[in-house]
Amino acid sequence: RVVVTLGPSGSGKTTFLAQLAARAKMASPDEKITFVNADSSKMGATEQLRAYGRILDVPVIDIEQATELAQLSKNSGRRMSLFIDMPSSLVECSALMMVLEENAVNLPPILRYGAIASNLSVETIERMMDRYPRLDALALTKLDEAPVSLMTLSLLSLRGPGIAYLASTAHLVKGLIEPDLAMLEDVIHSSLIGSS
Repeated sequence: RVVVTLGPSGSGKTTFLAQLAARAKMASPDEKITFVNADSSKMGATEQLRAYGRILDVPVIDIEQATELAQLSKNSGRRMSLFIDMPSSLVECSALMMVLEENAVNLPPILRYGAIASNLSVETIERMMDRYPRLDALALTKLDEAPVSLMTLSLLSLRGPGIAYLASTAHLVKGLIEPDLAMLEDVIHSSLIGSS
């Protein structure tokens, strides 16, 4: 598999990517997983992903240019799963996504997850949905830091591909949940508190 996390800076992309990798390792211990740090411009991104790599015993590859990702995708082919931490910059992200799509024949299907932090403004989320129109699913992240607003939930229900994960940053494995209807209902009810 090729897993790509997309979203603005500070949305929890890196932690969410590590949580997905941890679940994958638990489900298939023999699966060969590699983290790819494509966010070379963000301070601390490399260190954070390397820390998760040490915890999960997953190698980390840093790339700085789209050509490096093209070479990696050709070389890895279908032999390993790539978990790619994409840049927050739209220009860099678009260039890397284009490379992935051009090399799609050498790769397993690409899963595009959007990370939506619960503390993001509705305007930021709208811009994100415009920037990444082909998301496969969404993850509501940083739920332990702020409640999700009713406006955010309304926007996501109208524009989003669907909420596949609820994530808190508190725990690498237990912090990631695939919500059922009851959980989503709880998130909706908690967003109603204090709203008219």
